[in-house]
Amino acid sequence: MDTRERQVKQALRAMRNFGGVDFFEVVRDFEKASGIVPGIGYRKSSKCNVRFSQKPTLSGVLPAVTAISEDKNGNSVIEVSGPGLTGTDGPMPLEFTSRVLQLSNNYYDYALQRFIDIINNEFLSLYYRAYAQKDLAIGFDKKENNLPRSIFRAFSGAPADRDPELPKFAAEAMMPFVISKNSGAEGLRTILREFFGFDIRIESNIFERYLIPEDLRCRLGHRDTCTLGVSMQIGKHFYSHTKKFDLKLGPMDFKDCYAMLPGTKNYNYLIEIINLYLQKPLDYDLIFILRKNSLKGIYLNGKYSLGSNCYFKYTNDKGECQIVINVSRLNGHAA
Repeated sequence: MDTRERQVKQALRAMRNFGGVDFFEVVRDFEKASGIVPGIGYRKSSKCNVRFSQKPTLSGVLPAVTAISEDKNGNSVIEVSGPGLTGTDGPMPLEFTSRVLQLSNNYYDYALQRFIDIINNEFLSLYYRAYAQKDLAIGFDKKENNLPRSIFRAFSGAPADRDPELPKFAAEAMMPFVISKNSGAEGLRTILREFFGFDIRIESNIFERYLIPEDLRCRLGHRDTCTLGVSMQIGKHFYSHTKKFDLKLGPMDFKDCYAMLPGTKNYNYLIEIINLYLQKPLDYDLIFILRKNSLKGIYLNGKYSLGSNCYFKYTNDKGECQIVINVSRLNGHAA
């Protein structure tokens, strides 16, 4: 028994037990089982072996599947009570619906009803397509034409032509934080905590020390660099608040730190999340706070290389130490 046959039997069983089944649920199951790409309601759809028919009635009813059959071409015919040309909600006069019922029920003449179903098939296909484009659950079934996901990706800043280096739907889950007008350190900290499963501290507006340029240092007798209160600067350095921020992870063991060093999958995830959230280049450091007793030190066995997976071990293994990585400089992003 193929998948489509199984779907037909399940729908017929539901109609016998409950008196009717949901139109959108049945069509969604048929769409999945038949592998219709890009979906029902699209002119370019391939393998579309589902046809729609409206059950003419003079009483107002909700959209529901009343019968499922198969035509001579092997297509599944889904009969629906609800939207269409005839009926109380249709655009045609009720006298026309009465005429269709009279021909079908009293004279077994289905020619007029079948002719109307040519239009009903297109209408119901577009009716389902409109519903599917706003339904998240149906969107998960589609590899293309997933409108809700495309909207979420647009708001999250993820590129439309390619998937970011993140697990599926991770970029879409960031959307509420990215579109917030007050997106700051707390939003980024929440995203990273939920994604990696451990807390990450963020320190912004880092106080940095810079060298005073040679031509701006104080020179006695030089008015441009030695006017008190205007241009005089004593010393070789100056301090300034910057837009730089630090991401502090830990305390942790070196084994956990090693899984997030540059070149690893987790490191790429971290950089991609920060780039999507910031949407502009900023200077930041990644600081790992390590427990000293978790460092193994150097082993001369040919498996370790200095600067890659070989580190000097502290003589005193009590307390903590830090590994600082300037991510912006490493990735070549100038703030």
